[in-house]
Amino acid sequence: MKALIIGTDFLKDASGNLRIIETNTNVDVHNKIVPQLDWNSFKQFLIDNSITKLHFIYTDGNFINTEKENAFDTTTEIVSLKDKMSEIMAELSGTFNHYEVPKNSITVPYIEDADDVLILRTSYDTTALVDENYAKDKVNFHRVIANETFAPNVYYHSETDTNLNIDQLTNLHTTTGDAPNYIVKTRYPNTNYLMYPKFYKIQSLESLQSLKDSLTELEYIEEYHIHSDNFIDNKIGVIRSLDIIYGGTLSTLHLGSYIMTAGVKNDAWVTEYDENGKMEQNSRPLWMSKSLMEKFNTTYILDDDTPILYADGSFKYPNQILVNDSLKTINLSWVPLNETSETGEVLYVTDVNSGSFNSDLESFTQSNTTVIDLGTQTKESLMIRVTLENGIVYEDLPASSMMVEEYDTLQTTFVFTNRFRINDSIVFFDYVNNTLTKSKITNLEIVYVNKKIYDINVETNDLFLPLADETLGLTFIQHNGTCFGWCAPWTCAVWCCNACSFCGGAPPSKL
Repeated sequence: MKALIIGTDFLKDASGNLRIIETNTNVDVHNKIVPQLDWNSFKQFLIDNSITKLHFIYTDGNFINTEKENAFDTTTEIVSLKDKMSEIMAELSGTFNHYEVPKNSITVPYIEDADDVLILRTSYDTTALVDENYAKDKVNFHRVIANETFAPNVYYHSETDTNLNIDQLTNLHTTTGDAPNYIVKTRYPNTNYLMYPKFYKIQSLESLQSLKDSLTELEYIEEYHIHSDNFIDNKIGVIRSLDIIYGGTLSTLHLGSYIMTAGVKNDAWVTEYDENGKMEQNSRPLWMSKSLMEKFNTTYILDDDTPILYADGSFKYPNQILVNDSLKTINLSWVPLNETSETGEVLYVTDVNSGSFNSDLESFTQSNTTVIDLGTQTKESLMIRVTLENGIVYEDLPASSMMVEEYDTLQTTFVFTNRFRINDSIVFFDYVNNTLTKSKITNLEIVYVNKKIYDINVETNDLFLPLADETLGLTFIQHNGTCFGWCAPWTCAVWCCNACSFCGGAPPSKL
């Protein structure tokens, strides 16, 4: 028997009724929600259908590993769909086989079917009706459910695909406050979250018609529904239902539901619209459950307006820096020059290697390091604004690794910005007096920034010194980005700022 796991997304409307947004195959599932799914019903389903062999097909990246999102979270049970299904088949004395297909694959391996076999997949299969006609083609899916009470009203127009034309937006749909009332999406799956979806606050039928007329054949409009139940901890959320569709009759087994929320609280800043009713770019993170940030692979991220301390004591801005330039650095006993030993042992891990401020103050030395790589791009991003007791206020991306003293352990270590806590202290190099000093973090908040940024890599010493405040004579002590393949906080939205406007929670305990 063949089966497919699909994810169907819902919002509640103003009356509290569920409205389907879309359905998806090639579904990604966070490992942390796997233990809460209805595995008893799944196990009984296998027993009732005399399944003794389970073949599970999935795509690389379908299992989102919570442990890798936050390497020091020891409180969450880590188990993937694959692991759980293997466990259940072992309990039933059956056999389990799994097959991983590459990202962007559109076909799945052939596996011979039989009465006691279940071939279950999350992967996309272009030859399958559900995948190609409904999960891929969002407009076609909305046409199929158009007359159902759980369907939102939509509009789509094509000069070439006229059989798909639909116009249910004949009356003005309204929402309260600054919530959008319409959303423009792409007909086919889209991963450019910097552009789509587009949110609108339309105030008249004339403006609605103008929006309709402006669409391409790859876009459609859907009513956007709002209800207080759509918010969790003041973050907008989408309800996702995980279901198994199986057999020739497309029967359904419900595995469970959970809510995917936006990365930032809805009132973190004001929602704004332009003169045409289109939501401004900086407001979109307040209304999106998916991150609009693209992964930015870089060893370190540096603002274009932040100069770096050179070996000769001068400062240069990033656009003046050249490969092979010599920068001033400091040496710390707990930061090895080689982060991996000759035998492959990891010698340095951000937020694990540590010292103490008094010891560092007595033992640190100054030396030089060399610029190996340098690159730049303009980046729209959520950043963390850090306010310090000494009056310094700065903004940084979540993956920047800064030297801090932890307020509870009094250890000095390098910490990603998204793991800063109020009362931790930033450790500075005082380049006037050639010493170390520190200042407490008094506030953390999330801001939206559009600026030119640089990535820089220095060797052999991985530390360099960006200017923090010229009047105070202080530089930050920055570490090259730790290059784990999974480290992308702007995509996983695991932010740990203690009591900040973003998450409001304390960071998890360390190993």
